[in-house]
Amino acid sequence: MSLHSLEKKFLDAFPVDRRNNWPIVVAVSGGPDSVALFHLVRRTQPPTCGPVVLAHVNHQLRGPESEEDAQFCEELARQAGVAFRLFVRPIRPEDTSGLGLEAAARHLRYQALKEAAEDVGARYVLTGHTANDQVETILYRVFRGAGLRGLCGIPRSRAFGPGVLLRPLLGIYREELIQYLREHNWSYRSDRTNESTDFARNCIRHVILPEAVRGVHPAAIQGVLRVGLNAQDAWAFLEAVVNEALTCSLVSQSPIEVVLRRDAIRYRHPFLVRQMILELWRQQQWPLRKLTRDHLLELTDLIREGTAPSCRHFPGGIEARLTGDRIVLCRLIGCRPLEPPVDHTGSD
Repeated sequence: MSLHSLEKKFLDAFPVDRRNNWPIVVAVSGGPDSVALFHLVRRTQPPTCGPVVLAHVNHQLRGPESEEDAQFCEELARQAGVAFRLFVRPIRPEDTSGLGLEAAARHLRYQALKEAAEDVGARYVLTGHTANDQVETILYRVFRGAGLRGLCGIPRSRAFGPGVLLRPLLGIYREELIQYLREHNWSYRSDRTNESTDFARNCIRHVILPEAVRGVHPAAIQGVLRVGLNAQDAWAFLEAVVNEALTCSLVSQSPIEVVLRRDAIRYRHPFLVRQMILELWRQQQWPLRKLTRDHLLELTDLIREGTAPSCRHFPGGIEARLTGDRIVLCRLIGCRPLEPPVDHTGSD
């Protein structure tokens, strides 16, 4: 069987030698991106590799259309001769508290996909995020005022339960995937809510990006992607500098307390100090959602200048105090965050 040009491109992103005989879970919503992903996996998967499992999560948000999506995915799996896993995860009002509908759905969806991976022993869980999704994510984070880490966009891979969450389509545009489906006469489902500009990402997709291409620069989409790639390079460098600085300044670290040498930090650039603080918060899994820039500036000033008062309190029950030439950050006993730890960059 000769390979389509898009299948060759897909193999560059997800080579056969990475797959071995591990099961692969492919997340399929029924839309064109994830359906194309499923066909790309199926068409490039040698018989010697592990089985493919099609996983679908039904949030029951669109009534009969949601049920039809699930039936479509089940039939897609049946025709391809692969296992099908259906997860029904309706979104309750309490699920959206502090998150919003889209974020709550994403959280439940990833929980279900992680469960699927654990059940079948999959090393990889694949999702259909495309280059278009990357552009939309970067712009959305720009509008929210994200820092350098947020401008990196959606990571190509990350640890996920017992395996890895992989997004092999990040270098492929949605238009390429739709053309691929049309050439093979493969059907897919259309979600009419994706056309509504009531959602922020849809507004970026249907209003802002087309206007940017038309009125600002014809290569606006590619330009945003380059911003993301440049941010990834800069972030990788910054991460190395931050970790080296933390290693030099760390006295002790436990689940509830971190002690740092103030003399190893106070003369460093304020931006680096703020990044060190954020990295410590992530390592400790302390809540980031309510840790604002003002909080970071306040804590940076305390570390560098030793200004009074020498004991400060921060969201999530975190106390910072100066003790001699030490800065002590601790989680007060009995304090619990109002929500799970959430990164400033958002999650996808």
